[in-house]
Amino acid sequence: MPLAERLRAYLDTPVEALWTLRGPEAAVPLLAPRIRDVYLEASARWPDDDVERVHDVRVATRRLRAALAAVAPLLRRGAEQRARARVQALGRTLGPRRAADVSQAWVSAARAATEDADEQAVLDRLFGLLALRRQRTTERLHAYFPVQVLIEDGLVVLEAAVHSSPDGPRLDVGIDAELRGRVREVTRHLPSMGTPHDDEGHHELRIALKRLRYTCELAQQAWPGRVPDGVLPGLKAMQGALGQLHDRVDVIVLLDTPRARRSVPPRGVASILARIRAERAEWLARAQAVVEAEAEGVLRTLAM
Repeated sequence: MPLAERLRAYLDTPVEALWTLRGPEAAVPLLAPRIRDVYLEASARWPDDDVERVHDVRVATRRLRAALAAVAPLLRRGAEQRARARVQALGRTLGPRRAADVSQAWVSAARAATEDADEQAVLDRLFGLLALRRQRTTERLHAYFPVQVLIEDGLVVLEAAVHSSPDGPRLDVGIDAELRGRVREVTRHLPSMGTPHDDEGHHELRIALKRLRYTCELAQQAWPGRVPDGVLPGLKAMQGALGQLHDRVDVIVLLDTPRARRSVPPRGVASILARIRAERAEWLARAQAVVEAEAEGVLRTLAM
């Protein structure tokens, strides 16, 4: 496999003071392991019923996007744009499949926990709709990203790193700019926590926190000391609470559709909606408390 052969030369190369380097010396060691985690992992056995593999590849895609953003000032413009587009396209296709997996897991747990026949009928209906969505998104992954396309996309990203300009800025310039940009993004979305029903705002804050977290993880590896150890637990706690909130919102949205309500007992729909809205309220309160406790300190530390 050409991608594996190309990566092998870069994966185990020890690099010191990575943040002080320029061009390929910085970009290749930073991107190579993340290219492996996305494109070699996905092409080795593309997902069918493997929930964890879908999740792992999607997280790896986000980490690769964070690394590409950090090294963007080092890359040649056209090559950086092509690489970013390839990674974004895979991430956008993985997203709906992952969302279906998460919602289906909630429905399965709820189905196992109830003996009410009306609720069971509604949950069986939801499970079937999610199974169909899951099947369609998996078929889309196979159609848009067969193994050869995955390998080619991985090579596009690797080539962007290999042929980056040796006369460009140092890596710490890109990392610092990306960290500050992600801090501003989180700050912009923080006010949504003061609006209980701003589901879109809460979702955007969760995504902003994810991006900041992955950039911080990258910085800790490539630039020791730039991100203190205490930052990541706070980011994970905020992201986790908002993720649980978002999972409930997704099921509420699905349950509010005519397809989900067709030929099922209205009492069962009302009962499940009441339960999941209560869970949503509980997770909103938790998210608000965690964000209030963690956000100011984390953002102040990273802005230094």
